[in-house]
Amino acid sequence: MEYIEGRNIDDHCLSSNLEPEAILKLFIQIFGALAFAHGKNILHRDIKPSNIMVNQYGSAMLMDFGIAAREETQSPPITQEGFGPMTPQYAAPEQWRGEPASVASDIYSLGLVLLQLLARKRPRQMGAYRLEDLCATY
Repeated sequence: MEYIEGRNIDDHCLSSNLEPEAILKLFIQIFGALAFAHGKNILHRDIKPSNIMVNQYGSAMLMDFGIAAREETQSPPITQEGFGPMTPQYAAPEQWRGEPASVASDIYSLGLVLLQLLARKRPRQMGAYRLEDLCATY
């Protein structure tokens, strides 16, 4: 993997005091990268702010495919019984249930990152743990 001179997306957005429109422009780039991976049947499975970098030119890059898997041949869980590899704070409900990740899982995680950047706090810090609860606050 190449070295990226830049910052995690959350650090970049906060320190640059980005407006929502600028954050969404970065996310269009991330959507493109994720769509490319999904087009090759690759699931990232660990989308979180520290895996999205903004380089010195202002381009967003999806990083760290270390626990990625082909959608149809996901590896068995490597952590606790019933749990696959994930970052709990950004994991989709099916990952919490120990079910296989899917394209929807990656999109769910990316949505949590976007929510965090727009609200300027982590979704779990908002006191909501279910998607329905998160949406009800807006």
